[in-house]
Amino acid sequence: FPSHDKKGKLIKTYEKTYEIKKTNGILIIEIYRNAGREGKLNTKIIYPNTITIKGDKKELKLRSLILHKGSTINSGHYTSIIKRNGKTYEYDDILSTENKLREIDEEYENKMRKNVVLLIYSR
Repeated sequence: FPSHDKKGKLIKTYEKTYEIKKTNGILIIEIYRNAGREGKLNTKIIYPNTITIKGDKKELKLRSLILHKGSTINSGHYTSIIKRNGKTYEYDDILSTENKLREIDEEYENKMRKNVVLLIYSR
């Protein structure tokens, strides 16, 4: 059901479900962002931090995300979000030599959901 945010903007919610029977301990999910004619979809992606696969003994944890920051599919910059030991970091090779990896908070990660192009899960 469509809803509206505080400013009256229409919010559409879509859900996509797949049945995965077993993995080798790694699951990579690509988010297709091509809107045609070089356009880029900026849909905010809601993703789980863990995934349980029926045929696997252990759950898979979200370990990394690849982001594309740019207004079109043909321009912009890629960065990575890494989750390790209960902390979340962003790696950005454009940043200064000393500070390519920086710790980020949940609010920043939530803002970046519109830029996610790849999710990487593993045991």
